[in-house]
Order: sequence, then structure tokens, then C-alpha cells
Amino acid sequence: YIFSSTVHHFLRLHRITKQPAGHALLIGNPEARNLAKLVAFHSECEIFTPSITKNYRVGDWKADLKKVLSRVGLLSVPTIFFCADYEMTISASNIPFYEDLNSLVQSGMVANLFVGEDRRLITNSADNSQIRGGDKVSHEHVFEKFVQNIKQNLKVVLSLKRNGSVLRSLIRDYPSLVTCTTVDWYAPWQADMLETVCQHNLLSSYLPDSLRDHITKFCVFVHLSATDMSKEYSKEHRRNYHVEDSMFVSLLSELDKYWKIKREEIDQNHARLENGVLKLGQMRKMVLDLRADLEFTMPDLEKTSVDVASLLTELADKRIEARKKVDIVEEEERKAEESQEEAKRLKEEAKLELNKATPAVEAAEKALKKLRRKDITELKSFSNPPAGLVILLESICILFGKKPKRVDGANNTRIDDWTDEIRMTFADTNLLQKLLNFDKDNLPENSITRLAPYIANPQFNKVAMEKISIAASSLCAWVVAMESYFWATKAVIPLKEKLKEANARFNMRQSTLDEATHNLKFVNDEISLLEERCNANHRKKLELLQQVTDCQLKIERAVKLISGIGGEQERWEEKLRTLNRSYHSLLGDMMLLASFVTYLGPLPPSYRTRLMQIWSSKLSDLKIGFSEHFRIQDFLSDPLEVRQWNLSGLIDNHSIENAILIKEFPNKVPMMIDPQKLATNWISTLEKKNKLTVLSFDMPDLMKKLSKCVEFGIPVLLEISGTVGSVLDPLLLKQVNLVNGRPVIRLSDDKIVPYHDSFKLWLTCDHNYVIPSDLAMKVNLIDFAITPDALEDQLMSYLINHERVDIEKKKNLLMESVFENQSQLKFQEDQILRLISETNIMEDETLADTLTASKQTADQLKQKISEAITTGFEINNARKQYQPVAHRAMLLYFCVCEFSTVEHMYQFSLSWFLSLFNLSLGTVEKTADIDGRIQVINQSLLEIVHREISSSVFQRHIILFSFLLCFKLKSENIDKEEWEFFVKGNHGQSSEMTKSSSSNPAVVSWIPPHTWDQIGELEKRFQVFSGLRSDMVASANHWRDYYDTEAIHKKVMPGPWEFKLNLFEKMMLLRYLRPDRLLSAIELFIMTNLGPKFIEAPVLDFNSAYERSSPMMPIIFILSPGANPTDDIFKFAANLGMNKRIDAISFGQQQGPIAERTIETASTLGNWVLLQNCHLATTWLKKLEKIIQSFPDTVHPKFRLILTSNPSDDIPVSLLQKSIKIAYQPPEGLRAKLVNSMSNVKEEIFNLNVQLENKSNVDKEKLAIWRKMIFGLCFFHAIVLERRRFGPLGWNTLYEFNESDLMISIDQLSSWLKETGGIQFQGLKHIIAECNYGGKITDRWDRRTINRIIEDIYNPKIMESNFSFASNSQVYVIPDKDQTYQGIMKYVKGLPNDDDPEVFGMHRNANIKFSHIQTTMFFKALSVIEPLGDLILQTDESAVLLEKVNEIVSQIPDFLPPFQHQLKYENPLGAFIFREIEEYNAILHGLKKNLKDLQNAAKGLDLMTAEMETTCQELFSDKVPATWTAMSYLSCKPLSLWLVDLNDRVSYIRKWIDVGPPPAIWLPGHILPRNLFIAFLQQYARRHRVPFDEVFFEAEVLRDDSQKPKEDTCVISGLYLEGAAWDSEKQTLRESNSFELYTRMPRISLKGRRGRMERADRYHCPLYITLERQGDISTLGVSANFVEVIPLPSQLDPNHWVKRGTALFCQLN
Repeated sequence: YIFSSTVHHFLRLHRITKQPAGHALLIGNPEARNLAKLVAFHSECEIFTPSITKNYRVGDWKADLKKVLSRVGLLSVPTIFFCADYEMTISASNIPFYEDLNSLVQSGMVANLFVGEDRRLITNSADNSQIRGGDKVSHEHVFEKFVQNIKQNLKVVLSLKRNGSVLRSLIRDYPSLVTCTTVDWYAPWQADMLETVCQHNLLSSYLPDSLRDHITKFCVFVHLSATDMSKEYSKEHRRNYHVEDSMFVSLLSELDKYWKIKREEIDQNHARLENGVLKLGQMRKMVLDLRADLEFTMPDLEKTSVDVASLLTELADKRIEARKKVDIVEEEERKAEESQEEAKRLKEEAKLELNKATPAVEAAEKALKKLRRKDITELKSFSNPPAGLVILLESICILFGKKPKRVDGANNTRIDDWTDEIRMTFADTNLLQKLLNFDKDNLPENSITRLAPYIANPQFNKVAMEKISIAASSLCAWVVAMESYFWATKAVIPLKEKLKEANARFNMRQSTLDEATHNLKFVNDEISLLEERCNANHRKKLELLQQVTDCQLKIERAVKLISGIGGEQERWEEKLRTLNRSYHSLLGDMMLLASFVTYLGPLPPSYRTRLMQIWSSKLSDLKIGFSEHFRIQDFLSDPLEVRQWNLSGLIDNHSIENAILIKEFPNKVPMMIDPQKLATNWISTLEKKNKLTVLSFDMPDLMKKLSKCVEFGIPVLLEISGTVGSVLDPLLLKQVNLVNGRPVIRLSDDKIVPYHDSFKLWLTCDHNYVIPSDLAMKVNLIDFAITPDALEDQLMSYLINHERVDIEKKKNLLMESVFENQSQLKFQEDQILRLISETNIMEDETLADTLTASKQTADQLKQKISEAITTGFEINNARKQYQPVAHRAMLLYFCVCEFSTVEHMYQFSLSWFLSLFNLSLGTVEKTADIDGRIQVINQSLLEIVHREISSSVFQRHIILFSFLLCFKLKSENIDKEEWEFFVKGNHGQSSEMTKSSSSNPAVVSWIPPHTWDQIGELEKRFQVFSGLRSDMVASANHWRDYYDTEAIHKKVMPGPWEFKLNLFEKMMLLRYLRPDRLLSAIELFIMTNLGPKFIEAPVLDFNSAYERSSPMMPIIFILSPGANPTDDIFKFAANLGMNKRIDAISFGQQQGPIAERTIETASTLGNWVLLQNCHLATTWLKKLEKIIQSFPDTVHPKFRLILTSNPSDDIPVSLLQKSIKIAYQPPEGLRAKLVNSMSNVKEEIFNLNVQLENKSNVDKEKLAIWRKMIFGLCFFHAIVLERRRFGPLGWNTLYEFNESDLMISIDQLSSWLKETGGIQFQGLKHIIAECNYGGKITDRWDRRTINRIIEDIYNPKIMESNFSFASNSQVYVIPDKDQTYQGIMKYVKGLPNDDDPEVFGMHRNANIKFSHIQTTMFFKALSVIEPLGDLILQTDESAVLLEKVNEIVSQIPDFLPPFQHQLKYENPLGAFIFREIEEYNAILHGLKKNLKDLQNAAKGLDLMTAEMETTCQELFSDKVPATWTAMSYLSCKPLSLWLVDLNDRVSYIRKWIDVGPPPAIWLPGHILPRNLFIAFLQQYARRHRVPFDEVFFEAEVLRDDSQKPKEDTCVISGLYLEGAAWDSEKQTLRESNSFELYTRMPRISLKGRRGRMERADRYHCPLYITLERQGDISTLGVSANFVEVIPLPSQLDPNHWVKRGTALFCQLN
């Protein structure tokens, strides 16, 4: 299926590129580049991909475009131009990649790419080409043809990642990328595809076929569950975890690999153990058999011994008889030898005689052998043979015993005729052979006699015969030789006779000897038989004896072995049973193992555990067995590896798992998420011997250094930051090639580098780094964040090394000993099993001894291990005494880590924390009382950490940090569900509560309805609150007293609730009942659990920060708005004598190089460098890190680097972690601000030493005036600053007043005093309030307020004794007794911490509002630390979005109908309502259109724009979207209440349309309420025919709703009053009741009149639309939030309400 899917995408891209102007947009295809190459190859066209690196610039991009477009346009070469988005983000320059590609696919050309000379080159290069054709044409036509060629032949293929928001943003900005391309969307594999892939892979795997379906279901489930978990992880941790399709294939291959390996391993172990058990069983059986054989052999041995003895006696007798026979035989032998000697002598003599004739015979025979048949034939061929030849032939016939014929001769004589005999003899073909074999020893004597005449014939000789023939000569010699031999033989006959007699005598004696010898042999045979029998019996005896001995030795050896290693059998059998069980769980274990190594690397331990539990549950459902306590360490590591990792710093299971994951994928470069540098330290230790090089990705010369390491095989640890792109791809993908037999690799910029096999690459990144999906696919991503267990172990080691070095050393030695002993024990067991399996133990005594020794060694090792375990328990017990310290320190560290989510600047490293930990250990004196010392160490560490954090964070976050400490340290006492509810509240349920809200009973009407609903939710969620509302109703008076108590957090609760609820549960109730006192309750909670120190802000200590700093450790001042520590820094430098040696640089444009030069100079001379406004140079700060790291060891020890910065998320984390942080902000509270202001004034100024020229004539009265005026000015400055904390109630707009405003006012006061000699209050008030401070004020009502504040201070009464700055209070007065500088400072420092709101002119309810603001900010920060988890919705999921939008659509009212009444201009009120209808319909139209667009986007019918995405996020956060606010009316309500308000408003207007104007106009229901006042005045002016600019109105507050309005009046209703209340009886403003922040204002009747009526008993109360008061300033200088001024009656001075901030509002929040 996958192949077909790939082919499908290939064919689609192939078809696209074949079309004219066929451009493709590939979305989410990880193999887009390879697919494009394949299409280019198949289409026989070129492919061009720009080589983008970090140093790639705009010029490089333009050059690449020119290159490819020129080739395509001029030569018409079909080309695919491939670009991938992840590559375009590599370059540090702002290159318009997408803009140019957008233009290229749209028009075929990039604007302004070919201009001037470039364009002329194009047109000139087109000569004689297909562009020009045959005729001459203009350059414009040539260029058009050039562009047409590009359109026809260039195919742009752009690959984008499947990332919703980024992709949508890209498409929105560059729409042609979609409209001018064909989109090919690569979707992730679905379940059916995964099943197909799995089934296909299982066909060639080693996994069991019978479980193929179950394996498929599990693997698919694993992949899908990992995908779901990745989404959850991304939501909760705001970090991406990529589950790619390729991981599923990896899962299958890993499962197959592990199954094969582990199955073989188990089989081998099983066979080994089974053989060992079998051998032991056989040994026991053999012992029994040997004992039986021994019993059978012993009788046979005894009988054989008797037989041997009898045979030996008989053998002795036979040997005596044989001796006699031997003597006889010896005598006969002597006689036989004598006869034999005589015969031998005679024989020799005969032989000598014969030897005389033998040579002639041999010569004749030799001559005969030379003859051939032809020689004989030659003799026969003589027709008339010579006489000599006839004689020869006849002599031969005589020797052969032939006889001649007798024939008649001459003279009637009878003569011998030899002719026939000769012919017959020589006709014989075997004549020569007969001659050679002639029996010469038996020649008859008569033949020799007959031969004599022939021999005597003179012609019968060799010489005469030679004349006839050679054959005749040879035959003649033979005849003579035969004759000679005969006579020689005849001479030796007597000798032969004697020889015959001698031989006879010898034979007789030999016969006698043979007989004697035979007799001797018989005797000897008997002896031999006896000896054989005796030897056989003896051998049998020896064999039996040996058998008995061997049997006894074997029995002894076997018993020895059985007693020695026989005990192993039970252990081996148990192991066999375990292995048998492991067969059952093997498949499940391997499934879990493969799933773990494939998917869980990037996840922290909690997610790993959850997924393993989910997968284990799935295996149980599938009935697949697995190990109950599964750990990957048990399968993929050995003790030696783990021990080495432990020594390298990897202690806990999570770190060991990570090391295993790295080991299991050696071909993948590991990328480790390493916030605490745990992996960095491990790799540094591991590769120290190989000279590890640590590099950073933002180094300018990175590739140069990296190339060197690649060439020489130096391992590299690369810290990743920013966009990586494809720069590292050759190394990540191991793209190594062979050139001339040597491995090389092509790095960036096409640089070819020799590749060393020893090169290793390790990547690390911070936990905040966003890892791109394409990078995650290429690396082995692993989360190396330190775990609580690991940190606790590390802290324990630090602690024990400090407290009990002996225990730690003993522990380390013990661990090494146990490890070595276990290794040796394993070796001994393997050796025993190997020896048992390879040899016959009972036959090899040496082997048996070896086995016994091995067993003894194993027993000793077991004993040592047992003793070590016992010792380990003792050591652990000793270490456990200190466990609470390590555990608490671990909790503190993770609390500090979590706090960084509140503010990016709050970054603290593990090394920083460890230094504090060691500091706490060193500051506590050692005592014998360990428990007491532990408590002191815990408290010391807690205080040190809190002190350091408190000085590094803003004051508003100190209580938050202390509260987190309470929760971490006391979490066992806080229910988790209660904590989550406390943090989250009813977030996400506001809409439902709004719908279901019901009014509370009248008896508890003092409880706001929404508070009553929240208390009901508490009852519903938690059993402990059950019956709370019922008790409130039953005991309403008691609860009212409790509710009205100022310090409610300290008051005893009514009824049983004081004891029923714990302190935390009381805070849960206060969160809704009295949120204004919740922070006070939290402070009480902190003091109860930690102590009062933990709610106090520390005093800024420059000296402590300086002592802890170093030339390598900068000091960073984190600034709050309006804070400037420059003066304090220079003062501190002056105290150390460095005021002349400090260089200050304020960052702006081009200040980076200046700062670098200054730092270089200062580090050499030992100066200080102050870098201000570092938040404006966050990019340069990365370079600053490298500068600090590059400082030599010889850097001047007095050199210091000081930075100031506003909070910024772009400041490098590592720089913050390595720095000492000081949160610098103006002091909070009136007393603190007074102390700060008086400190800035200094004693010289306060005593008038500087101002008066003649010091001797200082007038005491003038000095007293001066001091009072100075103190009053400082008090005014403090009041102005502190009113900001009350929000809009203090100032409509927050102004950045600072110390410079105070100092310039003091200078002007001094000048005034010099020039006038007295105090002109009116002029001073104007200069200070209107100019110095008022110059920053933009709101006229704020200007009125500051004038009233200065009026109360700078007036003649200030010269009176005991002048009070707060009415009805003698706390804030100018002391009369001691008006010296020291006396004033002492008085100021004695002022109360808690400011009385009256000193600011505020009601006590102002503190409640301030507390509300603080509480809101507190929980906002707390919710960041404790993410909402399940409340975070996936706004990019269409189904969820569509459901939400449909819900809102149902709440949008219908359009208002046209208004048909009184539309003439004579009726301004009609025109006003007509305008309102238009505005409402415009809003409704905009809302409906926006919601319709969202519906279409959710359905996929329209594009999701950036504004839509923002709108979705705001909808799910219960906020009114900004796009709606822009088209709608002002409102601060949440979305759920805003929709209710919108329906109420539309219903109100609709009723006006249907019925007519209401008797009382509901002012909040109008979009432009100010126009109502204008319409009313216009109507009055027209009716009474008076100029409009002379018409005003006066307001009358109606007593009740039944009061009828008067003529020419307009009644308005629905207003709220803040800062005061309305007394209906006295018809005047009055003070608000306690906890009554807002009161509903009765109806107000507006009556027109000509001319303004000013009355002193009227307070001109501003009317605003919302509680924020501030708004956009119109062209008339009026805030858009401001409506009108309503004069309200007041029995008090109206200025009283001015300082109260009293105002009317159309709506609340």
C-alpha cells in the first residue's frame, strides 16, 4: 500500500510538471526532495536546489535565480526548481524567498531581477537562438520571449511542512503559492495504512505467524497512542513532539530485531542451563551405576587372583623341563653345523672348477642373444654353403641329439647325410631360444665324442666362421663352449659325489635337530600358553583392580562434585523455570521494548510511564504475556555499562534509559534536550580522553571548526540554537562517499572534507528550543532533563560528602566491590556450565578440581555479596538520616525551575543551586545531634534560596514564590484536586454559570450572586464544604459579621467551620467570598508554614551581589517600569573607589562594536562596564556570551560587567543562568517611597547647606520652612507614585513619575526661596502640579486630581504644628520636636507598613480594589506555573471550533428593523436612535459575517486567516475578540457576559422601535451615550430657540423610579457609582459602605437650561463607559471612554470626592 501511495504522489507530481507552467506545492511530504529528484530523472529534465547556508545572503539568492532562469530562458532546458521551507530559514539574512517564489509562479519572472546590464546581457545572448527566431525583433520582445520560455520550461516545486498556523500565515501572505500551483497534501498514515504496512513487514519477519493479527493491532495502537500523547504533551508543555510515519516502520524493524536476538539468547541460556541440570542428573545416576558395578566386580577380582597364582606354579615346572630340551637341541645344532660346513667346502670347490668353463659359455650365450632371425635365415639362404658352414651346422645337430641319414657316397661308401636334419633344425622358429635354454649340464658323452672330429677340423674356428657370417661365428663359439663345458663338468663329478655324501650327513643331523627342536617347541608352546593364560589372568586382575580403583575415584569425585555444585541445580532449575516463563512473556516484552526505544526518547519520565501503562494494558487486552516489572535495562544493558554510566554522572533510571537509547541507535546522531547540562557533563566525561570539542551553532566559524574535527576524528558536542535547516544534513544523514578509496563528506558551501571513522557528533539544546519536525526526523531525540530522583541522588552525594565522608567512601567502595563480585560470580557460573557441557567431569580429575575451586570461589563471592548487602543496608540506613535534606533541596530546585515560567528573566541553573546548597551546608555548625542538624540545614537552605530568589524577582512575585514553596514542601497536606480548583477556579465554566445563575436568598443578599454561585460550586465539588450555603442562610448574622470583618483571614469562622476546614480550605472559600483578603490569607498561610521572613521583601544589597560576582559572572539588573539603577550603581562604585573607572554604554543603534571595545579594554585594566537597556540588543547578547567565555585566565580580577534590562523573552537563557540577577524596582508602600525620596534629597540639601550662600546667616525660621516644604514635596511625590497601585481609581492613566520630577521641583523650590525669600504657594503649586508633574498628564480629570493633592499639602497650614497629611489621622504629620535630617528619617522609618487609604484621599474600599487587582495578577501568574491542562482546547480542530462557533451564533440576536418614527432633523433624539440602530446593525452584521467566516474556515470552505486564528483563541479564552471590539462598543466584560449584555442592548433598542422612547433611557444600552446628551441639548436649544453653545443641563437624582420627570428633562438610568454611594434620603453623595465597591445609581433627570449654573455644593462627577476610564483620545482631546460630567449634590467638599476618584459608569466588568 505504501508503495502504491508513493507511486500515487510520484505520478501526481509527474503529471503536474508536465503541464505548462506546472508548479507544485508539496505539503507535509518528508521525502519531497527525493520525490522531486525521481520525477526530474524520469522526465529527463534538470533539477536545481539552492545551497542555502548560514552565510547565504540576498546576493547569493539573486545570483542563483539569475543562473537558473538564464539557463532555462535562453536554452529552453526543462528544469525543476526545488525549494524547501526548512532550508529557507537557515540564513541569518532577511532573504525574500517566498516573495520571489510567489512572483515566479505567478508571472514567470522575479521583479527587478534582470535590470540594466543584466537585461542587456540576456537580450544580447539571445542571438541566433530560438528566442529571436529568424527576424530581428526588439529587445522587449526578446525579453518577453525569454520570460515565456521560463514559464514553459521552469517548474517550481515548493515543499512546506504540515504546520497549521505557519502554513496558513504563509499562504495568506503569498497567495500565488496556492492559486498558481497544484497542491499535493501528504497526509499522515491512518490506521488502515498502518495495518497494511505492518502485515507486509510481518511476512518477512521472525515473529510468530500465529500472532500476526495481535501484533498488528498492538503496533497500530502504539503508533496512534504515541501520536495522541504527543498532542497532549505539546499542549501541556508548549513544546512540540513529532511522531512521524517513518517511526512506525522503525518500530516494526526494532521489534523483529529484538525478537530474534532475545529469542536466540534465551534459547542459548536455556540450553546451557538445561545441559547443566542434565549433567548433574546424569552424574547422580552414574554414581548409583558405579556402586552396582563395584559390588559385581570384587568377587571376580578375588577368583582371578587365585587362578594367577596356580598358573605361576605350573609355569615354573614347565620352564625346568624346557631347559633340558634346550641342551639337547644345542648339541644337535653343533653337529649339524659341522656337516653343513663340510658340504659347503665341497660345494665351493666344485664351483671353482665349473667357473673355468663358465666364461666361454656366457660369451657364447651373449653372442647368441645378439643374433636375429634374419641371421639364421641368412645361413639357410646359402644354396651352396661353404664347407666350414656345413661342419658347423652338423655339429649343432649333433649337440641337439640329431642323427644323420646314411646315404650312398662315393666309392660305394655309406656317408652321413645331415641335410634334412639341418633343414629341420634351422626351420624351427624357436631355434635361438632353444640354443639359449640348452641343457648344458646333461650333455651325453657320446655327443661330445661324435663332436670331436668337428672340433678338430681347422675350418672350425671363430675366425674362419666370421668370414662366412657373424651368425656362423657366434654359433661356432657356442658349440666350442658347450664342448668345453662338458669336459669341465666331467672333472667336478667326484667333488659332487663327496658333496652329496656331506649333504646326506647334514640332512640326517638336521633331522635329529628338527626333532629335538620340535620337542623344545612343544615345551615352549606349553610355557607360552601358560604364560599367556597367566598374563591374561594377571591383566584381568589389573583391569579389575583398575576398574575398582577408577570406580572408587569416580564415586568419590562425583560425590564431591554433587556435594559441591549440586546446590546449583535448584538455582539452575529455578532459572529454567524463569526462562520458560520468559518464553510466555517474550513477545510482549519485545513489543514494549521496541515501542519504548522508538517513541519515548523525547518524552520526560511521567509521559514514558503513562504510555508504558497504556501499552501494557493493551497487551493484557490482547492476551499477550509480558513481564510485570518491565525495564529496558533488563534487556539492553549489562552491569559493566551501567556502572560506567553511573561513574560518568548518570544515576537514575531515566538517565540510564537515555544512555541505552543512544547506544541502540549508533547510526543516528543523538540530540539531547539538556536544560541542566546533565548530558553535556556525561558526554564530556565519556569523551574526555578523545579531546571532545564543544561548539555552538551560532559561532561564525562553526563550519571551519567542524570540518577540522571531521577530518581528524575529534568528537564534537554541538549546542543547537536558532534554525538549523540542512546545514548539518551531511553529518546527520552520514552522507559519506569514497573518493580514491578514501571516505569523504561534502559539508556546506560544497566543501569536501576527509571523513575520519572515529568522528562522533552529539547535539544538545535547551528545553525552550523549538525543534523543527525535519530535524527531529534526522536525529535521535532524547529528553535529558534531570529528574527528581536523579537530582535527589546527586544532592545526597554532595550532602554525605560534606557530612559523612566515611559513609560515602564506604558506599562507593561497596558498590565497586558488589559490582566486581557479581561480575566474577557470573563468570564462575558461566565457567561451571561451560566445563560441564564440554567435558566428562568424572574422567578428568583436574577438571573436577577446577569445578570444585570455581564452586568454592562462587560460594565465597555469594558470601561477600551477602555481607555487602548487609553492609549496604547499614550504609543506607545511615544515609537515610540525611534523606529529608536531599528531598527538600530537590523540591526547592524544581520550584525554582518552575518559577521561570512566570517571567523569562527568572532563569537559574543547577550549578547555581548547588552552590547555594553547599553554602547552606557550610554555614551550619556541625553537631552530634543529627536530627537537629538536619532541621537547621533545611531551614538554612530554605532561607538562602528564598533570599536569593527574592532579590532576583519583582516584589509582586515574592509572595507567589513563597506560596509555591509552601505547596511543594507541604504538598502531602494539600489535596491535589483542591489545589487544582484553587489555582484554576471555575475557568471555562463562566458561560454555563452565567446561564444557570440564580439570585441568592434575601437573608444573604449581601453576598454577590456570582459569589453565591461559586460557593455552590465548592459544595458540589468537595465534600468538606457540603452544607455551607445552608449554614450561611441559617446563621446569616454570624456570617455577615464574619464577612464584614476587615481581617477576615484571622477571624474565627462561624459554627463548626473553624474546625472543619483547614487553613488551605479556608483560603479556597476566601477566594470567592472575600478575594480582597486572599493575599493576606496566603501570607498567613506562608507564615504559619514557613515563617514571617518569607513574606518580607529583602533589602537591596549591592555589596552581597558584588562579592558573589566575578569577571566571568555578570550582574543583571531586571528593571520594572520607571526604574533606573544608574545612580545607585555609581554610588556603590564610589564606595569602592571605582566611580572613575566605570564606563556606561546605553544600547541603541551601532552600540555593539563600541561595547565590545570597551569590554576588551576594561577586562585588561580592571574597570567596570555598565551596559544599559540590554533589551534593545538581545541579538548582540549572544555575542556577549562568547566574549565572556573567551576571557583569558589572566582577566583582571576587579573587572565587572553590569547589565540593566527590561524583561525580555529574547535575552539568552544561558546568559541569565550564568549571571547574578537583581530585580530593581521602586519601593512599594508610602513609607518605602518616603525613605527613598528622603535618601535622594540627602542631608546637605535638607539642611540648606547648598542653597544658602551665606551659611553663617542661616535663618532658623527659614530653615524650618524649608524643611517642611521639602518634606511636604517628598510626601507629595510618594502620594503621586502610590496612587498608581489603585489603578483607574488613583489615576485614569498610569504615568511614569520618577525621582527626576522630585529633584527638579526641589531645585525650583530652592530658587523660589532664594529669589523671594518666602513661599508663594499658588505659584509653587502651579509649577509642580501643572508643569513638573502635570507635563506628563494627558487626562484632565487626572490633572484635577493632582491639583487637589498638591492643594492639601502646599497650603499655609503646612507651617502649623502637627500638620497632618491625612484627614482624621495624626500618623502622617511633620514632626515638630526633631526636624533634623536624622529625626525626619527616623520618623519616616517608623511609619506603618500598611498604608491607610485616607492618606491618599481614598476610602478603605480602595484597598479592597487594590487587593482585587493584586489577587488577579497573582492567580494569572500562578496559572502560568500550573498550566490549565485539560482546559486548553485545540482551537485548530475543526469539530471543536465549529461547535463553539455554532454555540455563539445561536446567541447573536437578529438585526434591528428600520426606525420609522420622527426621522426629521427637528427631532435630534430620533436622529440619535436612528444612528444607534445603524451602529447596532453594523455590529451585528460584522459579528454574523465574522462567525460565518469562522464556520466556513472550520468546514474547510475558506482560508483560516491570522485574524481568525486570534479570534478562535480569544473565543476559547472567554474573551471578546479584538476584531469584535474594534467594530463594537467599549466593554470590559468577558465573552459570556458580553453576549448577554449584547442581547439586552438589542432587546432594549428593539423595544424602543416597537413601543417608542422609554420613560427612562437606559444609558448603558447605547453605543454612543455622549450623543444622547448632545441630542438632548440640541432638542432643548431648538425648542427654546437659544444658541446651542449656551445650553447646559443640570442633574437631579430622582428619589425613586415612580417619580415622574419634569418638562424639558431627560431621565437616564443604569449607571453605577464608584468611590462613593448615594444617600437617597438626604439626596447627596455619601461614603461607601465597607466592601461596597460599586453602587447602583438611581435614575437621574437631566434638565436643560440656558447658561451654566456653578454651585459649590455640587461635585462634577465624570461619567465613563467602562471601569477602565481611559480610552483613545479624540481630536477634541477627550477620551473615548468619557461621556459627560454629571453635577451631583454633596454635603462634603467636592474636592473630597476628587481625591476619592469618584465617578459614574455605564457598565461594570
